[in-house]
Amino acid sequence: MTYLSLSVNDLIEQGIHKATLPSPYGQAYSPSQYKDMLVRIAGHNPSLALSMSMHLLTVWGLSRIQTDFDRGHYFQEVSSRNSLFASPNDPVLYFRKLSDINPDKFPVKMTFVDGGVLVNGIRPYVSLEPFVQFLPIMSITRNPDTQENEIIFAMVHKSDPGVSVKKDWDTIAMSETHSNTVELKQVFLPTERIISRNAEIPLDMDIFPYLFRIGISSVYFAVAKTALEHVAQAIAPSISEFASRAFGLRQKLAEMKILLDTSESQLNRYCQLVESYLQGEPAPDITSVSLITKEYVLTSAERIVELAVDTMGVQAMQPQSLLYKLYRDVKANTFHLPRSDVLKEIIAKQKLGVLTIRSRWC
Repeated sequence: MTYLSLSVNDLIEQGIHKATLPSPYGQAYSPSQYKDMLVRIAGHNPSLALSMSMHLLTVWGLSRIQTDFDRGHYFQEVSSRNSLFASPNDPVLYFRKLSDINPDKFPVKMTFVDGGVLVNGIRPYVSLEPFVQFLPIMSITRNPDTQENEIIFAMVHKSDPGVSVKKDWDTIAMSETHSNTVELKQVFLPTERIISRNAEIPLDMDIFPYLFRIGISSVYFAVAKTALEHVAQAIAPSISEFASRAFGLRQKLAEMKILLDTSESQLNRYCQLVESYLQGEPAPDITSVSLITKEYVLTSAERIVELAVDTMGVQAMQPQSLLYKLYRDVKANTFHLPRSDVLKEIIAKQKLGVLTIRSRWC
């Protein structure tokens, strides 16, 4: 199978889109099974693995949150009609203190009306947009009675009146995620489409960022693994022919393997911690470990691919080269929030005890 040969339809035919659905709708993968599956897919198509992970983490997260919302209807849509979800938008992933957010500046606004809410705004970077049917949308809204911010989580159907698509995804990195912008203009959602309404971000919604970090870490780990295997296979038969360069080549290959193996160990540890969290066991370090895993695996992947390119020389930058495609895709790692400087600030402040989980970003 060639690089990028897998398609969305291939994954649907294999039932991959059902992997994180709860029983009896799907396969209810464990975090480690989820990671292994994404690594396999990303070995053939990183963009597809990354974008499919957004659907998978969403249905998984919806199965875990405590709400009266009729999730079974949507799980059945995925199971029987092969429907796909977009991932939730920003607030649960990054912002932790609702009072610090100005609702007027938030990109999605919801207004309560008789029988439901009206939604206006923009949802950028919707992965697999052409294939997605459902968009869970979050908004920060000021309660007119309490004058306090609330987080509203609701389900938009892409077929709803007022939903339109702006096909503006134009990047060479992870170009095949089809991450277009969805615009929402006076979209009415009946009350039964409101997933939750809270004055604080519910603890059970933390599952979304935790699963998000497993997904992106798995994909970039796979990119790095592909780069290392490609270089090892390319130079192994002829290493003796490069006597003057053999030492340097072996040093680079060793550095790549050290980075890859330590990334795998960190990722495996994180998956085990998420498994404990899902089983209701204490996991006090899970936020820090999730951020450390994201930072280490993604930056290591970029370094491994750069070493691979340096090892292979100018031929690696030919457009038809596998390493050229890997180099292009691994550079997308900087798109995934929180940024490195913010992430390190959070980790340090939590270690010092001056920042609690719920006071800034998670």
